[in-house]
Parts: sequence; structure tokens; C-alpha cells
Amino acid sequence: MIQFRQVSSKNEFGDVSKVIKYVPHANEVIDVRPYVIDLESTNGTTLNGENLDSRRFFEIRTEDMIKFGESSREYIFIKDPAVQ
Repeated sequence: MIQFRQVSSKNEFGDVSKVIKYVPHANEVIDVRPYVIDLESTNGTTLNGENLDSRRFFEIRTEDMIKFGESSREYIFIKDPAVQ
């Protein structure tokens, strides 16, 4: 399963900020990142050639490759160049 989650970050003063990839409303910033989790599938899931532990989220980064089970298809995540 692939899930997109909102992520917050803290600066050196402990202030929480939500840095953005897009602005849904005026003055609102949101950082949304993709994560993959294997839901105890029979054949497993691999991220960059390594088997994932079941029931644990792993962040997907730009140019990561995911393969589901015994499928020959490989999915590569590419960052939108318009997003900073």
C-alpha cells in the first residue's frame, strides 16, 4: 500500500513548521510525502531491491524503486521538477 502523509518539522528553536510542496489555501503550507507499507503479503514488497518488513512504513524518496511480490514490474518515483 502507498500512503501519502503530512509531515511536520522542527527548527533549532523547537518551532513546528509544515514546509510545503504545494499551497492549498492562502498562507497555508503542507509537506506531503509518500510512504509504502507491506500488509503481510505472501510474496512481499521490495524497496530498492531490499525486502520490506511487514506492517512498517518506509518513506519513498525520489528515484526509489518499488516492486510488489513476484511481479516483473518495477515502479520508480520521480520528483516533479516544479516542486521545490
